[in-house]
Amino acid sequence: MDFLLSVFPILFIFLIFYFIVIRPQTKAESKRKEFINNLKKGEIVILSSGIVGKVIEIQPRTIILEISKDVKIKVLKEAIQGPFVETQPQPQQKESKSQESKPKEEKK
Repeated sequence: MDFLLSVFPILFIFLIFYFIVIRPQTKAESKRKEFINNLKKGEIVILSSGIVGKVIEIQPRTIILEISKDVKIKVLKEAIQGPFVETQPQPQQKESKSQESKPKEEKK
């Protein structure tokens, strides 16, 4: 009985670690592999190095990306991070009211 009580906290920590770290990581990896397996010509992808390109040709272990007009590179499929989703830049916020109420200093 003492053995079970001493092992219980370690098992509990392992379970928490599994659900917080390991399980989400394996789900994300399986989703990425599924994306790579269903890749089609014309899709825009981002590589783990940050390069963004359009898929031109798919080969068994590699793909050919067009990263600029007439610039093509051959990369391993494992380097694909996922689909490239372009985000719109957020408009800048106007100055807060506290800054607007202060008079601007005049230069002499």
